[in-house]
Amino acid sequence: MRLENRRDSIAATKHSRGRFALLTLVLAAVTVTAYWPSLRGGFIWDDPDYVVNNPTLRSVDGLRAMWTDIHSLPQWYPVVHTTFWVEYQLFGLRPVVYKVTNLSLHIATALLLWRLLRNLEVPGSYLAALVFALHPVHVESVAWITERKNALSGVFYLLAMLAYFRSIGLWKPALEPTGERHKGGAINRQWYLVALTLFAAALLSKTVTASLPAAVLVLIWWKRGRVDRADVLPLVPMFLMGIGMGLVTAGLERHHVGAIGPEWDYSPTWHGELAARTLIAGRAVWFYFGKLVWPHPVAFMYDRWTIDPRDWLQWLYPAAAAVVIVALFVLRNRIGRGPLAAALLFGGTLFPALGFFNVFPHRYSFVADHFQHLASIALTTLICAIIGLWLRRVNRLGVCIAVQAVVVAVLGALTFRQGFAYESPRTLWEDTLAKSPRSWVAHTNLGKLAAERNELPLAIRFHQQALSLAPGVADTWYNMGAVHASRQEWAEATDAFMRVRALSEQKPWSSVNLDAIVGLARIAVLHEHDPVKAEQLYQEAIGIHPRYPPALHYYGRFLQSNGRLPEAILQFDEQVQAAPGDTSARLQLGVALLQAGQAPLAIDQLEAALQLSPDRVDVLVNLGIAQQLAGQRAGAVQSFERALRIDPTNQMARERLNALNE
Repeated sequence: MRLENRRDSIAATKHSRGRFALLTLVLAAVTVTAYWPSLRGGFIWDDPDYVVNNPTLRSVDGLRAMWTDIHSLPQWYPVVHTTFWVEYQLFGLRPVVYKVTNLSLHIATALLLWRLLRNLEVPGSYLAALVFALHPVHVESVAWITERKNALSGVFYLLAMLAYFRSIGLWKPALEPTGERHKGGAINRQWYLVALTLFAAALLSKTVTASLPAAVLVLIWWKRGRVDRADVLPLVPMFLMGIGMGLVTAGLERHHVGAIGPEWDYSPTWHGELAARTLIAGRAVWFYFGKLVWPHPVAFMYDRWTIDPRDWLQWLYPAAAAVVIVALFVLRNRIGRGPLAAALLFGGTLFPALGFFNVFPHRYSFVADHFQHLASIALTTLICAIIGLWLRRVNRLGVCIAVQAVVVAVLGALTFRQGFAYESPRTLWEDTLAKSPRSWVAHTNLGKLAAERNELPLAIRFHQQALSLAPGVADTWYNMGAVHASRQEWAEATDAFMRVRALSEQKPWSSVNLDAIVGLARIAVLHEHDPVKAEQLYQEAIGIHPRYPPALHYYGRFLQSNGRLPEAILQFDEQVQAAPGDTSARLQLGVALLQAGQAPLAIDQLEAALQLSPDRVDVLVNLGIAQQLAGQRAGAVQSFERALRIDPTNQMARERLNALNE
């Protein structure tokens, strides 16, 4: 009899594992399908800073720097940038590779969520995993390479929670017929150390994961109805780790990323500042809740609303949030502790992004989809648990399958459609503007793209609209100045750049202020014909930021045009070191080396530029000239022929090729 029971147990376990494997494949397949359009796009917005022009990805020394120098990265998340380092070493700058990694991590997070919810015996656990995997608010965290922070930290966050629950015995393995419980409250030290290690990796991927120990206590309270001193003590190291990383991140956000200045000053008094930030937080919570239950429209960026503590209607948002928490607490014995636990987890995980701390993206909008990546788990799990309990009562397989099919179809379709917005910077900002017409950043970025296409009147209209929405933004004034300079409207360009400098007094090291200094230096060269003034301005910019690529580039060109080739080569070389993924930087260095008679070194730089941009005709022509001067006739012929296949009208390539063939 015992043998028969054992065989039945083994058969049940095999069946459970087979079902788990099938459901895993289904979740992965529908998620890949939903995200397929988002994989086609290239690098957008912050991606050049994180990947394309990130010098730490290029060498082992860069790998060391990202772990030892907190100022070496745009945001100090070394685990994230280590994954970028590995991808760059293996695949170079192929955006699809980075996007596929993000998607794989997102699927892994959904599967880990399913495992965690099963272990906690939450109804509707698979449905919750499906909703997380397919919900369109997560498109931003997958399609935007920069948000690897979310995709990676979510994996470590859930792994750390699973390991911690195993260490304290709050654990039921998903594929076993019985769970294990530690006796006498003893902690399994091996699993505890694993949990601490995984939590550290989560923090070094994104600081929002600092909420994990508090989340653990909420879940323990939900399961047991109480939290004892013995529950808190093992979490003290995690709380200390989270607080420490939070302080580091807050300091870097203000003084390295640049989240200081008038965009984050809402009142001259402390009580006015607290009131404004409370209003931001209250409205943001309801915004995120609304996007979870009605995810339309979903945008890369949303309009930044106006905060006015004198408007009593705005106080309804935080007041309503407080009423909900109190009501759920009062009703906990009637409706269960689950709703209150979900609300606490949702608000607590969102807290770092609610506005009480300076967060750089708040200069564009007080809310962003990627801010609720982890927080969304709590409310979607609650909703799916309610649906799961109802399905248990119905107890009909067809109804269960139909409900999950509807979820897959609706959320999958919304995610599929949103993925097309990430095809290029232009499609991204056009989609943003269509959904958030008061987004000044969408207007000014479309203006920049129009200027790149030489549609200067259109660019000015976009920038003017951006300034009408946010007149005190230095970025827009710089973009407007750049367009005026292109039109040789020197007085207007000078005025715009000077406005940038005035608006950047609190953070002279910001890129927009450095760009304005470079812009004024170029005006001194092109219009005022004052090389002394120009050189002073270039040196001022480089003195503020010694490795700022645009300053190095234009100062190098200034030196090159004045016959100071050795100095120019040094500036271009510094630029290449600072922005190794910039084709123009390598081209400029190659041309300067060519002018200096160093053809072999020029070839090295031009070949590297060609790897970055295989269809750049100017790179091919200069490479052919360098090869010709170095005596590499076959290589020169190949370069000129390739240039002519791309642009048959290129006279320089044709003349050089004819000369070689004579």
